Amino acid sequence: MDNSSYRSQYIASDTAKVSEQSANAVIAFWGRVAKAEGEIGKNLEDGYSKAEYIELISKLNITSPNVLLPTKSRIGRYLKWLREKGALEKEYVDNLYAVRYNVILSLIHISEPTRPRLIS
Repeated sequence: MDNSSYRSQYIASDTAKVSEQSANAVIAFWGRVAKAEGEIGKNLEDGYSKAEYIELISKLNITSPNVLLPTKSRIGRYLKWLREKGALEKEYVDNLYAVRYNVILSLIHISEPTRPRLIS
């Protein structure tokens, strides 16, 4: 089975048991993930390093622990599902859970442009 088939199958199973509004939110989430993956040039199904997960989360514009945790959880459930199918090694799941919010936060602060102070 190719990578897109895995993703489609997972999304179909994930959306089958929820309301239409929730299903649309799930589909939109995976659309954002696919866009970020395109920018990175690699799919989750290929296995990500910790640094690649950090880049993915950065591209998803995650700026709060209240958003990071459910995002990691949703991606993590998919990665575990891939593991059950024999399509992904355990280390790639572990790499996701090794990403901590303080690392993301430090990258956000580094990448924010600094404002020049006015000199009066």
